Amino acid sequence: MAPLKENNRLQSIRWKLIVAVALFGATVWISATVLDLTAVVTAMTALPTQTALVVMLLGAVSWLLRGLRTWMLFDQLPLSEALGLSFLHNTANNLAPMRLGELALPVLARWLGGVEFSIGLTSLLWIRLLDFISLIGISLCIILLPVAGTVMLALLAALIFLTPLILGFIVPRTQHIHLPEILAKARAQLIYEAQNGKR
Repeated sequence: MAPLKENNRLQSIRWKLIVAVALFGATVWISATVLDLTAVVTAMTALPTQTALVVMLLGAVSWLLRGLRTWMLFDQLPLSEALGLSFLHNTANNLAPMRLGELALPVLARWLGGVEFSIGLTSLLWIRLLDFISLIGISLCIILLPVAGTVMLALLAALIFLTPLILGFIVPRTQHIHLPEILAKARAQLIYEAQNGKR
């Protein structure tokens, strides 16, 4: 049985490598077709070194945090695969039209971790709901920053970290509201994510 497991593991790694190379090639080809790469490289090299480093560092931290969020959502995935899944999901979002790349998350979660597609899709909705609430809060804090100053910065920090806890408190209290079956299942999954979605 051990050689069979090893063969399956090697085959899985081989397929992941093939998909990764194909996606990388497609990304380079689309970029070369759509963008003027000479202008992009010229603009990048014109940036001061310190600015370029800060931009790359912030980008890397953003990708890492998204990967950690994916890892927390899907217990079936090890950290390395969750980081890769998040990277592919965000790349698909940048390349696919009309946010079709969003579907990469439930598809990849099913492929890599055996997560049910419906659970992956509901987890995606949960992520986007948190993003939406955070963006509204950030926008309001920025608008009110000249008036309220540091109070708005404190509210912004609280909003970002407390939103999942607040939703975990509010969403379960909507269970008495009748919804169609598919929405009721989605709500049940959201309640689960809000209350138990942690490692």
